[in-house]
Amino acid sequence: MPDVAVIGGGIGGEHIKAYAELPDRFRVTAVCDVNRDLGQRLATQTGGRFTADIDDILADPDIDIVDICLPPAMHVPVALRVLEADKHAIVEKPIAGSLVEADRLIAAEARSRGSVFPVFQYR
Repeated sequence: MPDVAVIGGGIGGEHIKAYAELPDRFRVTAVCDVNRDLGQRLATQTGGRFTADIDDILADPDIDIVDICLPPAMHVPVALRVLEADKHAIVEKPIAGSLVEADRLIAAEARSRGSVFPVFQYR
């Protein structure tokens, strides 16, 4: 079963609820947020650990998937780092702000053992 880290507790809190509905498929083992209270509360709900440092997530060899729930301008830079760490990246919409950024993601994915999984849910 893959271990998941959720980065960004706002929308990420909703993603954590979805993972909780699939306990035989995913295990949220880490939550990363700059808001310590929110991040710690979500980590307690998942039984995982809290960190405020993305580097902790990227360095953890047990984390397979990083669910990026950050403001749109941060999607590409963080996804590139996730792919560099050979992890899978789940990316909220918009995936990228330009074709150049999308091309950077495609190239990074080709070099990585990880993949990019975009979220395009309807609200």
